[in-house]
Amino acid sequence: MIALLLDDSIAAHGVLRHLRNVRPRVDGPFMAWDGRTRAGLDLRVVHVPPRIDDQYVAGRLQAHHGARLLVHLGMARGAASWMEEESRAAGEIVLAGWACDLRALEPVQRILPDTTPGAAVELPAGLAARRVAATALPDVELGVGSLALPLTVAGLAERLRKRFGLALFDTAAAGLLEACVESGVDGILGKVLAGSVCPGGEASGGGMAAECLIAESMDRFLEAAGLVETTDETLRGAQAGTGANLEQ
Repeated sequence: MIALLLDDSIAAHGVLRHLRNVRPRVDGPFMAWDGRTRAGLDLRVVHVPPRIDDQYVAGRLQAHHGARLLVHLGMARGAASWMEEESRAAGEIVLAGWACDLRALEPVQRILPDTTPGAAVELPAGLAARRVAATALPDVELGVGSLALPLTVAGLAERLRKRFGLALFDTAAAGLLEACVESGVDGILGKVLAGSVCPGGEASGGGMAAECLIAESMDRFLEAAGLVETTDETLRGAQAGTGANLEQ
């Protein structure tokens, strides 16, 4: 069984139309649905809030229930320099190979918006040690920094990219990968770009606009990942480019 953890309910319900024999269930504090793809793959869809602790708990639960692969799909914002260098735009889906728990930055996040964005604030020690790899994607270099609060300070995003190689920022992914490591289960991170880090921007959630963005991107992710049959030539190209066929 593969567990697909989604940040919002619109996306979760959208996945269900690709499945057969759908059965709802309550899985701890989370709503989930069991179903089967057209190719006969057992898939559990779980609606999990975009918070590190919730993703960790959900990941451990699914591993306990026998999931052999945990797949996370949610929103993230990118460092502006990375977005420009890679010619990335809002709505694109990218696969990340590792995540870093940056919750120790919460005091810094609270200070910087009230001061000069480029202020030389000391970063907490030990951040690099909080790096966790997505074992199902060992060759993917793109990293996600997960914070307690959505990152809205562009200067801090650039500093984290330069210091640790982080290009994306959310409030969830590190929890899921930590659960994977502790449970001995492979994990995959898929992030829908909500744009670059900017004042007032949200890394995840974001109301109806963000929910619609995930819903619109979800079919492409499912097909690129190999969870559903591809019917469009463009999507066939995307599938070939990810190298992440979940049925292998």
